[in-house]
Amino acid sequence: MKASLAGYPVPFSNDVLDALASHCTEEEDATKKVERQAVKSAAAMLLESRVGEQFDAIVTGAAPKGTWVRLLHPPV
Repeated sequence: MKASLAGYPVPFSNDVLDALASHCTEEEDATKKVERQAVKSAAAMLLESRVGEQFDAIVTGAAPKGTWVRLLHPPV
């Protein structure tokens, strides 16, 4: 943008910009995956001492390897 405003040629081709955008998207997706795992780990640590208790929850997913729920109180 600075080059364009200053009247200079564009320093990057569309192919390079596309590659940079793809790389940024991949990094953002990886970061979100790590963030989700950190939140899950924190929730597991929070609830470790409460194994065996019953909670109100909403089922958010099911698969052969398990069922996923969102607890209402505490909200994890």
